[in-house]
Amino acid sequence: MGVAPGFGTAITDCTWKSCSPGHYHDRGCKECPSGSYSPGGILERCTMCPAGTTSMRGRAATVADCFSESCRGGYYLNPTRSCTPCEMDTHSPGGSSTACRKCPAGKGVPKGQGKGQSDCAWKKCPEGYILDEVRGCVSRNQVATMYKNLYELYDLLTRKKNN
Repeated sequence: MGVAPGFGTAITDCTWKSCSPGHYHDRGCKECPSGSYSPGGILERCTMCPAGTTSMRGRAATVADCFSESCRGGYYLNPTRSCTPCEMDTHSPGGSSTACRKCPAGKGVPKGQGKGQSDCAWKKCPEGYILDEVRGCVSRNQVATMYKNLYELYDLLTRKKNN
């Protein structure tokens, strides 16, 4: 409640202070819940957004601040309330997700096409590397060393068995 300085002689002179946009009045200013809006002032309730749309809690002043509730997979709701494609090598299930998640190291997906981590595929290995489905790109030298070590271990075990 408030009254201009020097003008209040009784409690009845007091008036409620105006609430900010996105808020309503209920013995003080309170945020409008998600899915509603208010221009502020001394309104006692918020107005619901149209069907199929929602709003950010305490931030919607007009129906124009309501936005689509659901983005398709590979997209997310950005801070300006529009569906935006996920960047390359990221994914989102869509819906009301507000961010995209990174694909695991060595994996990627084209922009806007990752609906989930399972859409992330191994990237092509650079020259001199081969794809190991568990570890990703491995240098040919590492593979040669690994096979050499396996051969030596096999040879050692075979000789031990024959003796």
